[in-house]
Order: sequence, then C-alpha cells, then structure tokens
Amino acid sequence: MWVVEAEGEVNEYTYLVDAPEDADPMTVACCAYAQHGILYRKSQVQELLGPIHVARWQEVVEWEAA
Repeated sequence: MWVVEAEGEVNEYTYLVDAPEDADPMTVACCAYAQHGILYRKSQVQELLGPIHVARWQEVVEWEAA
C-alpha cells in the first residue's frame, strides 16, 4: 500500500493508494491527486493540492484489537 501525503495551502492530506510496491512513486501520487480533484469538484475538500508531496511504500499489517 502506498501512502501519499500532500500539502494544500492550509491543510495536509493523506491518501492510501493500492498499487504494487514497484510502482512509480509519481504515478502513485497522480492517483492520489486525481482522487483529491474529484473530492474538490464535489465540494468535499476546500482546496486543491500544491506540488509538494511525498509518496512512500508502507507494508500492510493486520490490526488486532486488544
């Protein structure tokens, strides 16, 4: 699972992208930006994302309730 963190003018946003570990980070980030654009068009987020972002692979682990 990829984690994409991107900055708007005021807020930071985090998106999870289901893509293979060997995917291109920029391509993965584009998926997150596209999803954010859809949410913006639907007025579910108040700002567009700027160019500053980080895309990183994160191993998926199963969460267990204590």
